[in-house]
Amino acid sequence: MRILSLIPAVLLLASFFLACNQTPEPSPSRLPKKGTDPIYDSLGITLDSLRKRAVMYTEADSLVSALQAIDAVIEVEGLTVTNGIALSEIYLRLGKADQAQRTLYDVLESHPENVELFTAMARMFLVRENYMMCHSYAERAYALDPTLAKPVFLDGLAYAEEGDTTKAIHCFSNVLVTDPGHYDAKVQLGLLYSQQKNPLAVEYFKAALKEQPESMEVQHLLGLFYQQNGQFRAALNTYACLIEIAPWYFHAWYNSGYIHMVYLQQFDSAAFYFNEVVNLVPEYTDAIYNLGYAYELAGDFTQARKMYRRVLALHPDYVLAIQGIQRVRP
Repeated sequence: MRILSLIPAVLLLASFFLACNQTPEPSPSRLPKKGTDPIYDSLGITLDSLRKRAVMYTEADSLVSALQAIDAVIEVEGLTVTNGIALSEIYLRLGKADQAQRTLYDVLESHPENVELFTAMARMFLVRENYMMCHSYAERAYALDPTLAKPVFLDGLAYAEEGDTTKAIHCFSNVLVTDPGHYDAKVQLGLLYSQQKNPLAVEYFKAALKEQPESMEVQHLLGLFYQQNGQFRAALNTYACLIEIAPWYFHAWYNSGYIHMVYLQQFDSAAFYFNEVVNLVPEYTDAIYNLGYAYELAGDFTQARKMYRRVLALHPDYVLAIQGIQRVRP
């Protein structure tokens, strides 16, 4: 039997929001034909629209299209700070970290004191797991503009990755001083305090839910904190809220079943929850096994045998199911 845990060490920012100024219009020959691209059609024919299109495609992981769009802008406008950051982000997502780094260094040569560029450098080195350089550029960005939350947040992520919980908490707390509504900082603080089994985790997860009330991620983490710290009714209530938001989210069903079976010894209820998991994910062998075990504990050996056989049909070497079959032989 296993508790499914989804606590990540660090939640990386997906991307940067890139600000850009109005620029001259490119020649029509450089642009897609009207009617061939819904994003292009909605934005109009300008370099600024192409840049926005590149960012939108990057966010959607349509990276080839993003690269084509930003290349068209760079061909006309050159490698500005904004264009370089956008291109570097695309390279990072393509798994071309060396090219991402070279791009930012090329921009750095002509813009040696730019806060957006320093922030992008910090993110790039964080992704590359070069935490010393991440700290360096985050600190340089903060020195140029102490009102910015993003470089401090990246600094905190790097410390969290390095296992320096104290400094990570300090950074994320400082982010909230600058930006009290920063959702990701609240999640990170919840995660860090969870690892310490500190009740402050609950406060930060609930604060994050005020920012994004339907966050499945945070509902799950909150329920998991309650579960791992013996607050089983609170965990079940949290998972119930999560199921109401997203009935297809099988992890909440699974953990509810586990609590009912292992901690509350309510085996019929456990079978109900594990059955819902199996309906959602028919080949989830751990859930099928636990459904069988719940039936066994409830005294329904016939259903238990069916579940154990179903597990073995999927994985003939599943030891727990082999042992289960032995226990419930007629």
